[in-house]
Amino acid sequence: MAQIGALDTPWSRRLVKLHAGERLGVVGLDAVVALLRVSDEQNWSIAGVFPGDEGGLRVEWRHGREQTLVEVDEAGLIYAAHFDFASGTEVDLENAGAAEAVTFLSDHIHA
Repeated sequence: MAQIGALDTPWSRRLVKLHAGERLGVVGLDAVVALLRVSDEQNWSIAGVFPGDEGGLRVEWRHGREQTLVEVDEAGLIYAAHFDFASGTEVDLENAGAAEAVTFLSDHIHA
């Protein structure tokens, strides 16, 4: 966690505050950090980093009437969903790895 805290970004400070290393373990934490680094590179505005419903962590992005969320469990498996509230549509990704999740996010998040 010290290495993540040293990144000194809003999300890295939030991960430290949430004790993300204890919630996720190494694999899950690596997946979250990989997704958040891509988010920074793409200039996606992060709405928040939260504790997951059943352990792990959840990251959310919002843009207008759309919301995209990612939940990473302790084993590093990723569930992602994109909601378009204007059209009432939802797209899901289940049991994915970080690379699949990055593709999903790239398809659904707008800068």
